[in-house]
Order: sequence, then C-alpha cells, then structure tokens
Amino acid sequence: MYCTDFATGETLFQLSASGAARSVVLEAFANRKRLRVRMQRQANDWIAKLKLPSGWCFYRFEVDGKTQWDRAVGKMKTDDGRPCSLALISNNFQSPAEKNKPARA
Repeated sequence: MYCTDFATGETLFQLSASGAARSVVLEAFANRKRLRVRMQRQANDWIAKLKLPSGWCFYRFEVDGKTQWDRAVGKMKTDDGRPCSLALISNNFQSPAEKNKPARA
C-alpha cells in the first residue's frame, strides 16, 4: 500500500508484516531512476518514506531476498518478467483553503 503525505511531500510505502520476515527492501523506479531502500519494521508493518516526483512509479518489495508485489494495489510484470505494482504519485495537491486564497499582488 502507498499514500502521499501532502504536508511533507513524502510517499509512504507500507507492507503488512509477512510472518517472520527479517529484511524488506523497497525497489522503486521513478523518473528513470532506480531506488533501493531498506524498509523499517514498525509494529505489524514494514514502512519506507520517500520523496518522489509526481508521475508514475513502478515498485516491488524484496522480502528476505524474494520479490513480492503489493497485493493491496495489484500486479503487473516488468520486461524482466518479475512482478511489480504501479503507483501514481501526485505532489500537486492543494487544500480547499489554499485554492480559495486570493492571489498576491
């Protein structure tokens, strides 16, 4: 699962703790860059926060060395045949209060 915190611009990726996983890595492809981030265990979940540009982001989890897609979002396959999930990152959110502010001169 993923969601964007519009206050900080960070995208939170979350994977429910799968059994006795010892290591989870988030592998993301955004804006033609490949990122590998070690996720942190928090209660019953693994989490990682990233500042990503707006646009499409392909991502997958590596749980103890085995590739896993985000079952909360859906699955597709990359050119190498491995599963991944797709996220739409939007950092252009404006609250209703911000939209209604008069423009500064």
